[in-house]
Amino acid sequence: MSTPTQGAPVTATALQLLLTAERLFAEHGFAGVSLRQIATEAGSANNSAVVYHFGSKEGLVGAIFAYRLPQLMQRRELLKARVVPGDLHARIPSVQPCLSRDPRRAPSCGDAGRRL
Repeated sequence: MSTPTQGAPVTATALQLLLTAERLFAEHGFAGVSLRQIATEAGSANNSAVVYHFGSKEGLVGAIFAYRLPQLMQRRELLKARVVPGDLHARIPSVQPCLSRDPRRAPSCGDAGRRL
């Protein structure tokens, strides 16, 4: 396998497979995408390319998370640095719609507002 457990894939092919799979999973869901479809849309002539580079479909999902996690953690740290410690008013506007018992006021929170 050519992909380390963390960070970016080592080969251009592995990176192309990863980015293509990420897009296809977002569009069709995990179950709605085959390994062959990923390989074909990534431009690989080898239908076993995903297995070669990532071990399995689940391994590919793990590689997507490992690839994106450093960016997410960096963004999270930047956002945390903007919040004044102890200032609850700065934190409340971002979760306030989710605390509403009226689901129409919290459309982006899923079931979070209804579970309270």
